[in-house]
Amino acid sequence: MRLVSIFLLVTLYFNAQSQNFSTDDVRLIMAMDELFKANHIDYQKLMSELKNRFPDQLLSELDPEANYLTEIEAKKIRELLSTFDLKEANTRGRLEGIRELFELRLRTTKEMLSSISKMDFYQKDSVLLNQKKDSIVFSVNNEALKNRWIRSLKFDVLLKHTKDSSLIGKTEAQINTSLNQQFSFQLASSICYLDHLVSNDRELTNYVLHSYLKAYGKSFDPHSNYLSPQEESSFNTNLSSESYGTGIQIEKRGNKLFVTNIIPLSYASFNKHINVGDEITGVLMDDRMISPACLSEERLIEFFYGDHSGEIKFELKSSKDFQYRNMKLQKSFVDNSFNHT
Repeated sequence: MRLVSIFLLVTLYFNAQSQNFSTDDVRLIMAMDELFKANHIDYQKLMSELKNRFPDQLLSELDPEANYLTEIEAKKIRELLSTFDLKEANTRGRLEGIRELFELRLRTTKEMLSSISKMDFYQKDSVLLNQKKDSIVFSVNNEALKNRWIRSLKFDVLLKHTKDSSLIGKTEAQINTSLNQQFSFQLASSICYLDHLVSNDRELTNYVLHSYLKAYGKSFDPHSNYLSPQEESSFNTNLSSESYGTGIQIEKRGNKLFVTNIIPLSYASFNKHINVGDEITGVLMDDRMISPACLSEERLIEFFYGDHSGEIKFELKSSKDFQYRNMKLQKSFVDNSFNHT
């Protein structure tokens, strides 16, 4: 009898250890559903369509640029969601299955990126631009995904050096060396983000959970969204009559950081080179440019909205002409009343 009791205790312990999602995590999804049920007039109709809409929406939240998953994992995630209900045990099982698949892909992608060496920037390549979010095309296998990463990183490096006068008069070998230095920085930033996710269990769990919640909300209504605690804090600050910052609002999507709003009459609104949709590719901290991919959401919020410094410097990739620019903004109190009209 004692041996049976010990066995049961050990089994319960390892089952608990293998569960990444708590009861509270799962009940967040159920609570969101209750809100829709109580407030959305088309709840019953939309609920019947959710099974078809939710998988694609979740994939677009998990991997918006198809940088990690291949067609194989995308198919498996769709299969996990093929029988959809909100029973607590089933929801936890789906979350755990999705997290396991996603973690495996992140680790595989990290190893793949770590194996990439120097590039030949004189070799002809092509890259797909303006991929629509609602029609994500995943790579068929690891080799295709690796080629996609290489082309994308090379394209970003070439964009950044389009008007680089320091390359004028240099030999082909010298130009390749200079461009490879930037390529290595871009590559290291991507690996840094992956390392941060896979080495922090709770961070990865939150990423999957928040993606699930955001996808669930948007599957009902494209204008409905779930806000993480950090996003909620930023949102409430922007709703207040006055806040501290530069006048830009930011959002981290995967390993990238974007400008999502510019408050009228703020310091940032008078800079013609800052637009909604621009990507922030680097922030100057401790006298060195750091990729946002290597920084937590909390540190980024502190950098843009905290009162530790009156001036910030960062690098921006324009959504208008795709050019990289070094920016400098002064932080001050911002009148948010103009943001509510």
